Amino acid sequence: MEKWVEKVAETLSAEGSRDGRVRRWPGRRAVGWVLVTVGLALVMGRVQPMRGWDQTFYLGQTSSLVEDGDLDLRNDALFSTADPTILLRLLSEVEPHGALRNAFSIGPSLVWATAYLVALPLRALGWERPAVRWGWAERVALHLLSLGLALALIWGLDRWLGRLGAGPGLAFAGALALVMGTPLLVYAFRQYATSHLPSTLAVTGLIGAALLVGRRPTALSAFACGVALGLVFLCRWQDVLKGAVLLVPAWTLWREGHSARRLAALGAVAGGAALAVASLQLHVWGLERQALFSLPQGTGFMRWTEPEFGRFLFSGFSGLLPWSPVFAVGIVGLLLPWRCRLGRGWQVAALALLLVDVYVNAAVSDWWAGEGYGARRMSSDVPLVAIGLANLAAWRRLRGPLAAALVACCGWGLFTSNLYVRGVRDLNLVFAGRASVVPGAERDQDGQPPVAKAREIARTFPVRHRGLNFFRGRGLSRGWGRTATGAVLLLFLLPVAWGLERWGGARLVQGLLVAAFGLVLAAHLRLATGPEPEAAERRLWGSLAVASREVPPELGPLEPEIEQILASGEARLADPYRYLWGFARWREGRRVEARKLVEPLAEIYPAGGRLMDFLEGRRRKADGEGR
Repeated sequence: MEKWVEKVAETLSAEGSRDGRVRRWPGRRAVGWVLVTVGLALVMGRVQPMRGWDQTFYLGQTSSLVEDGDLDLRNDALFSTADPTILLRLLSEVEPHGALRNAFSIGPSLVWATAYLVALPLRALGWERPAVRWGWAERVALHLLSLGLALALIWGLDRWLGRLGAGPGLAFAGALALVMGTPLLVYAFRQYATSHLPSTLAVTGLIGAALLVGRRPTALSAFACGVALGLVFLCRWQDVLKGAVLLVPAWTLWREGHSARRLAALGAVAGGAALAVASLQLHVWGLERQALFSLPQGTGFMRWTEPEFGRFLFSGFSGLLPWSPVFAVGIVGLLLPWRCRLGRGWQVAALALLLVDVYVNAAVSDWWAGEGYGARRMSSDVPLVAIGLANLAAWRRLRGPLAAALVACCGWGLFTSNLYVRGVRDLNLVFAGRASVVPGAERDQDGQPPVAKAREIARTFPVRHRGLNFFRGRGLSRGWGRTATGAVLLLFLLPVAWGLERWGGARLVQGLLVAAFGLVLAAHLRLATGPEPEAAERRLWGSLAVASREVPPELGPLEPEIEQILASGEARLADPYRYLWGFARWREGRRVEARKLVEPLAEIYPAGGRLMDFLEGRRRKADGEGR
């Protein structure tokens, strides 16, 4: 198996340019990265709609940041295609002062704002209606950006494993296994409007910056470390614990004889940069929650004294090791005697941080991560697992078994992702003939197919999904749409691969981190100059939200103030009231008034049209039962 993997790597290898000059076109190894990315995109990918709880918040933050500058997501949520009952819950769960209860980080939305901005000029060409948000152009641009980030992650893991001595074959196989054998296969190519891909890249950048500052302890490298740590916090707050990896280069520099004063200066630069970047999330919390430090999910979200270690690690229902066995391979590598080219401190740091993350994620009240694929919250630990794979590759006798294990992990990822996409989230249904017992997960376990159906789905692997088509509904036939999609992917990803191959390295990492710092400053300025929320209006919205959850709602005292807002004609403010009030009117039994309120929304917003269909369906059902 090792020889086969090495042969494939040699075919893809771009090394060995005879004249020593940089190629004008991507080398064969870079083309390999592109072909893998395009292949996974065509098999797994779809253009992500603004649908569901997480996606509505994440994408709503992006459009609100760009379009309004206020992070008031009520009007942005009306462009969601989420189920009306989900959207009702989203709009009616509010903080005490009336703001929506947003438990999601700002970092991914900041990254995606670049794609949103690139797509905006297409509106001027008449491709989209001026008022639309997350139309076709923005969603395609976001998908392309996510595929570019996935390609960069594969490149980074491949290059890093190679430099640690894995060899070209094992490095390439390891990079693929770390993407295809983990939740990143789903969250980089299919459900990319989440935090998992950006957070994994942020942690990868943090480790790269830490390695760089250990070799070149300059103010610039320390600044890059701080920015990377701040980005890690912006993408997923719990991942800020991975800042402990900076202790490894600090200890190394101390042992090499650098003075405490110099180390303190470097630490001050890194800390200042980290605080400057992380302060964007504090700014957002101040606007939304009127508090700089808090746990947005609430005090009951974490059960620190009752972690579910056994279920989190081994359950067929989203357990870490059954769904992503490459984690077990990496942990074995971290437990073996150390032969990796990295210092031994990296072994201790990687193993300790993996154990800490297992504890943290096992202590979450929904350790199974909602309706997610596998242990998705461990995705950002992929760079730590790579260190274990590098140490395994350093053992010559283990290279053959390691190559076989990595190939098997890739195949297992394709198999389990097929189950997940088709509705099977419990491996016990397929292999044990019964559902896993997961106390507290009854709602998330709803909709699972019976055992016979789950096993039938498993037997159909490999299966063809609908296939990625950027041009569905844009006037092209299915065949031409897929062909054009493949051409767009190649035209976009080949230059990205060429740029990574030519300029990839320390300078690229530092340049991207400096650019990210500028983007954070721009976001601060945007929020500082955006419209400020009015306390009285937020209190009114909070009262409406609380009342709308009652059956029947008590709206009488609120009617004069709401009528005044609806008469203002300001869509950004009035339309969310119209949606929530129309729903409440219908629940009161005042169907004619509800229709009058919702009909204008149906002409503009996807949520308005879905609510009209929902109410009409309920009316016909009620009329049928009455007869």
